Amino acid sequence: YKVMTQLALRVFDEQKMVQTVQDSTLSEDEKTAKYTETFNKVANYSVDEMLDCIVSIKTPDEEVIAYKKLIQSGNMKIIKNKMPQIIKFYFCDKCGYFKQGINLDFSKICPNCGEKIRQSNFLEYITPIFGFEAKKYDNKIPTRKPIPKSKLRSFYTGDEQIIKEKSFSKLTLSLAKRGKITVINMNKSIDTLNGKINKASKTRLGYYFYTDVLMINNTNCGKDIIKNYSLLYALLEGASKALDIKREDIDATLSPDKNSYKIILYDNVPGGAGFMQEIYNSFDEVINAAIDIVKNCKCDEKSCCPVCLEHISNQYLIKFIKRGVALKLLLELK
Repeated sequence: YKVMTQLALRVFDEQKMVQTVQDSTLSEDEKTAKYTETFNKVANYSVDEMLDCIVSIKTPDEEVIAYKKLIQSGNMKIIKNKMPQIIKFYFCDKCGYFKQGINLDFSKICPNCGEKIRQSNFLEYITPIFGFEAKKYDNKIPTRKPIPKSKLRSFYTGDEQIIKEKSFSKLTLSLAKRGKITVINMNKSIDTLNGKINKASKTRLGYYFYTDVLMINNTNCGKDIIKNYSLLYALLEGASKALDIKREDIDATLSPDKNSYKIILYDNVPGGAGFMQEIYNSFDEVINAAIDIVKNCKCDEKSCCPVCLEHISNQYLIKFIKRGVALKLLLELK
């Protein structure tokens, strides 16, 4: 309903722009003023639509293939008097607690675990809604997809609407709509004055979106970060294999509670794509596929590899993901 309303308003304002130009009762200055005012409103509708559809961010120096060319992005595009909103955030290194807001009051002590939060974890992010300037074009398309250089970290900030719940062995599964996922590039800092990379800046690139989520509560893992991450990525790989879902179309993160973590699986697209519903309905198949993946891999049980649980999105967490730990936890759920 919201999208249809915005579309109707946009069409109405576009018609007003045409009528303004054709109105003979207005002077040229009046026509210009009215046209400019309406044009800005239409432009804002377009920006809102883009924000609702953002699914990833390519930061400066990243490469992407488009129009049969390899394009390297440059500085973030800055438009005068159209600066995107800057959102403050902080997070705890120990438990992963995350909080964000426009006028956020920073807490020096984590509200979840009581640990001191480092000053370097008080940051802010901006969404590059106008994109990036192209820095380099190359007509030679590589045989492999460009590898992202950025460390993207996702956080779950709630706001969900639970629609179904059930128990599965030692787990509690909650299927929900409109879970809020915030994704932040943690290793690229941006100067908001010129859009260039600036290591001294506290401004990161990021965005948030609402999507379908599957919350998995497993109190047996407690606060053990290795157990939680190992089970999380085993479930992702199992879902991808069992239900024939592209691994890039689903993702997950951990959400801290007082004494444990919740595993948050989510559709990696705004609005959801129905994958969480499939996983919820076929969770036993997901578990069986996950067991098959981690049981038959030949890598060291105290680590993982691209054949089992390693993925391009979890490189910075690789020390916490262990195939043997995942297998033991999965077998306990049978």
